[in-house]
Amino acid sequence: MEQQFNVLVSDDISEKGIELLEQEPGIHVDVKTKLTREELYAIIANYDGLVTRSMTTVDQELLDHTSGRLRVVGRAGVGLDNVDVEAASKKGIVVLNTPTGNTLAATEHTMAMLLAACRMIPKAHNTLVGGKWDRKSFMGFELYKRKLGVIGLGRIGSQVARRARGFEMDVYAYDPYILKDKAEALGVKLLGSLDELLRTVDVITLHTPRTPETLGMIGKRELELLPDGAIVVNVARGGLINEKDLHDALKSGKLRAAAVDVFDKEPATDNILLGLDNVIVTPHLGANTDASQINVAVMVAQQVINVLKDRDYEGAVNIPSVLTKLADDFRVYFELAEKMGKVLGSMIGEAIEECSIVYRGSLFDREFGPRSFDVPLNLMPFSVAALKGILEPKMQEGVSYISAPYIMRERGVAIEEKKISQSRDYLSSVEIIVKTENSTRSIVGTVFENAMARVIRLDEYDVDFNPEAPMLIFKNQDRNGLIGEVATLLGEAGINISHFALNRHPRGETALGVVNTGVAVSAELLTRLNRVPGIMNAWVIRSR
Repeated sequence: MEQQFNVLVSDDISEKGIELLEQEPGIHVDVKTKLTREELYAIIANYDGLVTRSMTTVDQELLDHTSGRLRVVGRAGVGLDNVDVEAASKKGIVVLNTPTGNTLAATEHTMAMLLAACRMIPKAHNTLVGGKWDRKSFMGFELYKRKLGVIGLGRIGSQVARRARGFEMDVYAYDPYILKDKAEALGVKLLGSLDELLRTVDVITLHTPRTPETLGMIGKRELELLPDGAIVVNVARGGLINEKDLHDALKSGKLRAAAVDVFDKEPATDNILLGLDNVIVTPHLGANTDASQINVAVMVAQQVINVLKDRDYEGAVNIPSVLTKLADDFRVYFELAEKMGKVLGSMIGEAIEECSIVYRGSLFDREFGPRSFDVPLNLMPFSVAALKGILEPKMQEGVSYISAPYIMRERGVAIEEKKISQSRDYLSSVEIIVKTENSTRSIVGTVFENAMARVIRLDEYDVDFNPEAPMLIFKNQDRNGLIGEVATLLGEAGINISHFALNRHPRGETALGVVNTGVAVSAELLTRLNRVPGIMNAWVIRSR
């Protein structure tokens, strides 16, 4: 007799997704939306799968009521702010999302917003409905042979670039983490800096995640680099553009128009941009199409079925079945590899061409658990963790243990694993080596007694630190007094140094410092640190 699984749909999703679940043999579906927390607590132990959107909070407290039965949580969408992925992983629960389900919807909304801004369609419509036949006030802006600047050439940015070329626009892009070959294959010219892009194009469209590095990436200085009469489009994330600076540029006539779908604070019913005649605004509609909502519902339903029936699945943001199979000493290396990857990913500012993970020592000759569909591209679990760590500082959304190797492959990154039975100085160690067009960076870590994970080498520097973010790493000229100046700046910012490691280069000309800060160093403080005489570069490694 076939095993029976119960699935609870706790938020509104497309009927197509529910139908797919109901049609699957062995799956019983209950659709119960708008449950109170107490009502959810009372029934969750009866279910093997849970399908949500954004209304249901899947936190530690809810998971504690599952009685160990729940196997999978599926989020019909991209964001996972309402799901405690770490708590789910510790309970062996697979967490899924659907980051590709709304790609075309967001792409088409970008083009719609761009065209509406070029011809000021909403205002022209309102004028005519108001009884005025006013053609002279609405002189349009043609896209033919104009220069479009795409900031972020990922899934959506790439699709926008393709469609813009259909309008015979000249398309340029800025994305320091994309190889030139990919851009050229799209017919896009990849530029070396954001400033160069802004000086070159007539229209910009943003397609980056919201991270500490991208927050406010377009402000007064950047808008002034654009030619007079440029157009700005943002259907990506609120906060990427300083809204006050955008308002001023639109009001002064520096910009011809802007089209904005996302805002720093939402709902944005009293936003500063709403009172301007030359701005087109919509209430975060990028993913709001019937097809998009059907896509994410069907995708999450199919993946939930696949998990419950032990079939292949690619949409997981965690790999708990692998983690639960790993012995304790391997699990420490898994966590260490991810943290080491995050350190390198935070220090690299250009496209990655090659990534090698080298395993040294007899530990890795042991059988750590069967390879399975849980581990993408037949990689070792530790390699998957390292790749996720490398990508996460720059992408965040859409990066998981499952997706990271595929994202690397999509970007043309060569991935290599090596196993060396003998380790020179330690019983076992892991080294991650990342090559770009202009540099090679590496990091080595090991695990001492009592499961103490440490980084023992970073680039050419022998060091000893716990790679637990948040951290500050800086490379400096080896001069007297510099460390005191760094410590003073941190102290003035209210940062208590929990651990400090420093080592000189073998030739004694430079040194590398690593500071566990407890709290993240702000962008403003990082700028001040980089201005200290003798600091060659400083990097912040963030916990999220």
